[in-house]
Amino acid sequence: MVDEFTSIEGYKPLVNIKLIFDAGNNNTFSQVWWEEVERDGFELIEWMQIKPFEIEKSASLIEQKLTDYTEVLKKGLDKHNIEYHYENEAFTIYGYKR
Repeated sequence: MVDEFTSIEGYKPLVNIKLIFDAGNNNTFSQVWWEEVERDGFELIEWMQIKPFEIEKSASLIEQKLTDYTEVLKKGLDKHNIEYHYENEAFTIYGYKR
């Protein structure tokens, strides 16, 4: 699934990951180096949230271009039968539920 949404040209998803051994989570979204996540082990992920939007900033402080990838991500998750929850403009995918 990761390959599917990281291969979308121009889309660098903002992700928030909670690992099973982390006491808490700072609710910060950032770009992820998926090679490191894969190296450390996807099985260590308790949950991850993915923002389906790409915000392209322009030279002007006022104008921003927002590209919505919600339907693309939903289609990919459904295609791979991955359960998710969509709330607050983010997809949450659970690895382990406590």
